[in-house]
Amino acid sequence: DGGLTPLHIACCNNRPDIVNLLLGHGADPKACTDDGLSARDLALAMDSTAVVTALDKAAAAALTSSGSGGCFGRKKKRTQVHPTAPL
Repeated sequence: DGGLTPLHIACCNNRPDIVNLLLGHGADPKACTDDGLSARDLALAMDSTAVVTALDKAAAAALTSSGSGGCFGRKKKRTQVHPTAPL
């Protein structure tokens, strides 16, 4: 799976509605793939302003509460999604 989380997949599919849903349920906006790509990196590649904005807001809130940023040296956190949930 390359370390892809449901959040990464929603970003690849340019789905700000799903991104906001996942973030609202605790998805880690700073989680990175095995290649070191963040969900934001993928959203930028898709040129999705709405997704980038949602991720930036979530990352700012997480940074404020945890005091850490970036994905280096962090354990990957995967958000569980029901297997029939549409992406």
